[in-house]
Formats: sequence, C-alpha cells, structure tokens
Amino acid sequence: MNEIIIDGDIAWYDVSAEYVKNALKGMSGDVTVRVNSPGGYVTEGFAIHNAIKDYSRGAVTVEIDGIAASIASYVVMAGDNIVVRENSVMMIHNAWLPAVGDHRALRKTADVAEGLTSIIAAAYIRRTGRDEKDVRAMMDEETFFYGPEIVDSGFADSTEDDGAEPMNKIEAMALAQQKFAESVRAANNHWKPDVLEAAAAYLEQPKPSKKVEDTGTEGGANASKINALKARMIMRAKDLK
Repeated sequence: MNEIIIDGDIAWYDVSAEYVKNALKGMSGDVTVRVNSPGGYVTEGFAIHNAIKDYSRGAVTVEIDGIAASIASYVVMAGDNIVVRENSVMMIHNAWLPAVGDHRALRKTADVAEGLTSIIAAAYIRRTGRDEKDVRAMMDEETFFYGPEIVDSGFADSTEDDGAEPMNKIEAMALAQQKFAESVRAANNHWKPDVLEAAAAYLEQPKPSKKVEDTGTEGGANASKINALKARMIMRAKDLK
C-alpha cells in the first residue's frame, strides 16, 4: 500500500516538501496521504500541494486523521478524493507572514500575504464550488469545521466511520486550536529572515499543471483577479529582493 504520513508542522524542520516529493518518486499506483497537521509554512505547504497534485501514476486519496488547519487544509485540497474521520477538524484562514520593518515593508508584506491568500482561496473554490465571496468570508473569520461539517461544506467527499467513539465537538475544537497555537509558536521560533522573500518569489512561479481555469465556478473574473494580483506581486517581490 502506498502511504504518506503528514503528521506535525509543515516545515523544513518537521514535515518537509522534500520528504513528500521523495516518497512520491518511489511510488506507482494509488496513494493514500494521511494528514494530521496544525499547519506551518505557506511555501512548504504549496510545494507539498503541488507535488501531490502533479502525481500522475494513480489516484490520490487524502484522509484527515485528526486536524488539517491553516496551510495543511490547502495540502488536503490536492487530493483526488478527500475523506475525513467523524472527529476530524479542519480550519481555513488567510495566509500569515512575519512582518518586520517600517510602513513600506509592512505594506509589501501585506501585499504578498494577499497574493498567497488568493491562491489558497482558489483551491477552496475549486473543491467546494462555492462563491468566492463566501469562501473569502470564511477565511477572514478563521473558520473551523468538525467531522461531517467538512463534507457538508464541500471541502471533503465523505466521512469514514472507523467505529471509534467520536470526540466531543467542543473538546475537538479546543484541541485543534491548541495545536494551531503551538504550531504558530514553533514557526516563530524557527523563523528565518528570508521566509518573506521566499513567499514573495513564489508568486513569480508558473501555476501548477492543474491550474485554475477561467470557466465554471471559479469564474473568469476570479482567475483574472489572481493573475492581476500576481503581476503586481512580481514588482513587490523585486523590491523585496
């Protein structure tokens, strides 16, 4: 059985994109990716998402075994099929970036964060078929979903009943929020000065092979907004470099 375990912070010091890429290289046929992560670094999550999305030697099923918060929820969106446990928790919100500097540097950071958030939102829109305004509102509010709510909201395809006693929703949410807070502290402790430059440079990269199309639910207007924002980010990225 081809299986990849993403358990912990999504970052070079814990669950890295290199680990996922190397694992996929040695696989053929269908793959199951099990996720239990409070999130981590945006660019590392992007690279993992793209690696899963680009896998072409079989179907990829992503299972949320515990928590998929922040950028981990974006990684989950790469699956051909998404399955959740009855006590799984998923959280979506806007991209976070470290901000240090004067008013000009802070504005540049805000622009980069907005660009990354638009890319993440596009994946949620593709998966759920929801309106962009609806998805962005949920991201603004930092929304948590519990078990079947993840499926009901369109972010997953099915719920798996493994016979275990479902956790109390309040307890599950509290545990998820605690794990996310711990992840944020870990990221701050491992913060590197070039993380913002890496995030800005990512906006200059070409889109993954399975890209946002100017049709259907995503809408030409949404795709055009993302492309226009990326063009503006290229100038910002050059300033940052």
